[in-house]
Amino acid sequence: AAAVCDADGVCCIVPQATDLEQPSKPAGAVLPLLFGDDYSTTILKDDAGVQQSAGALGGKIVGLYFSASWCPPCRKFSPELSKLRAAHSADFAVVFVSCDRSEAEMKSFIERVLAYPVPYAARRAIQEKLGVSMLPTLVIVDATSGKVLTDWGRAAVTRNPKGCVKSWKAGGNGCSWVQLLTGGGCSVQ
Repeated sequence: AAAVCDADGVCCIVPQATDLEQPSKPAGAVLPLLFGDDYSTTILKDDAGVQQSAGALGGKIVGLYFSASWCPPCRKFSPELSKLRAAHSADFAVVFVSCDRSEAEMKSFIERVLAYPVPYAARRAIQEKLGVSMLPTLVIVDATSGKVLTDWGRAAVTRNPKGCVKSWKAGGNGCSWVQLLTGGGCSVQ
């Protein structure tokens, strides 16, 4: 796959001829997809080297952040996401799914993201399973139920940074379609 960034700051992953079949989005639990069926015993290590069980994500809203160091919009959005994570660390965690070209690039970029990275080797399968084709993408998951709340998390963070986590905790998507299309601010849903 190759990547192309447009003038509006959206990077799209352009599939190769063998990648043209559209993956289906999972209807149920996402955390086992990321960390295996017994994800509660998986140990995650954040950018500072702090270890935490993936099971400790239960009760939190988890943002699956698909990003890459080579992507200008990703480099711009990452500090916003890091601020949100820091402000809501009791309720919100970020899991980084690298779309970098190498593990070294991923490790360099993770220092700026403040997130738990998934293993580099697992990244493509997760990206395909969730149907992610644009960067940056923030898929919001309720870690208790494992269900995807929205794959428009980036829009919610940029338009409603003060209310998106509260909206997600209530099962909302952080922004309404009307607000996204009209460019207005998002209300808490």
